[in-house]
Amino acid sequence: MPRTLRIALATLAVLAVAAAAPAFESAEEPLPGSCATFFSDGISGRPTAILAAAHGRVWFSEPRENRLGRLDRATGETEEIRLPPGSAPRALVLAEGRLWFTSANDRVGSYEPSSGRVEILRTGIAPGSAPEEAVAPGDGHLYFTQEHAARLGRVALDTGEIRELGRGLEAGPGLHGLAAEPEGRYLWAARRDADALVRFDVTRQRFDRTVRLPRGSGPHDVVVARDGTLYVVLERSGRLAEYDPETGTLRQYRTDLPPSATPDDRPDAKLVSLALHPAGSVYATSYLHNQIYRLDPADDRLTLPVCGSPAGGGSHGISVAPDGTVWYADPIGGRVARIDEEVDRPVPPPPAVPRSPGADGP
Repeated sequence: MPRTLRIALATLAVLAVAAAAPAFESAEEPLPGSCATFFSDGISGRPTAILAAAHGRVWFSEPRENRLGRLDRATGETEEIRLPPGSAPRALVLAEGRLWFTSANDRVGSYEPSSGRVEILRTGIAPGSAPEEAVAPGDGHLYFTQEHAARLGRVALDTGEIRELGRGLEAGPGLHGLAAEPEGRYLWAARRDADALVRFDVTRQRFDRTVRLPRGSGPHDVVVARDGTLYVVLERSGRLAEYDPETGTLRQYRTDLPPSATPDDRPDAKLVSLALHPAGSVYATSYLHNQIYRLDPADDRLTLPVCGSPAGGGSHGISVAPDGTVWYADPIGGRVARIDEEVDRPVPPPPAVPRSPGADGP
């Protein structure tokens, strides 16, 4: 085939793809019939974790592509930041002028926006431990869970020194979600494969409490409200839970998701991440189910607040900006979403699941 003909055909192919691109590729207008705006221009990877920060920035991670992303909330413009090979950023935390991230490849890294400097830390992290979620409670350290180890990791923010902390924690599965109480004295971690929550005393530097959850519930993420109430994603049972550490009361809220037994990193229709709104609502993502759930604790209502999400998408990380706007990451569609207005759709009943004789009750 002559070269000029090949070029012409290639040009026509590019034009055809561009013409067929769905409307949500543009960040200028919401998708017709949708309550959200979807940003994908300039995003070439799969946004997973997300952090809606101050100064008009939304940060997101692209673990498969070894990149961080930054979106300007005012203009919708995005920028991708290349990291060293193998960085695979997971959770994101802003602390002392740097964006910190964990990596399943047994690393913790940081990015300094003012200089563009990237630092990767490995010394002190046990091989195969797979750092996951992280928080900075204000004591000069970053704490992170380890998916395959019964320990917390602690990074000194000034020196980068890493220590692993497991005192008081019984042997067993690793830790997943992590959240700090408002005053920073205690951290709570979700122990999915043990169906438990565990508390870490920051002052004493040891675990001091274990809360057993229903068998097979699989707690994955956890957040702590201002009044100390814990909200938990029960990934395997497809429910949200509310736990009062003072009284020991546990309340569960059914979603329309069936139970899920997939590994942590495998896509499925399952609950994944949580975010707290200043008004008291709790938001949860559902990965391949492509829905956002909103729990309003004041009236015990669980609803679906987003309408018109584009087909072929999903929801993973979720974050609330200082102005109260909710943002979430869609790794399936390769985009970041901003919820512009919320509806009040009821959650349909979960699908019927066949039960074998002798199965445990709900």
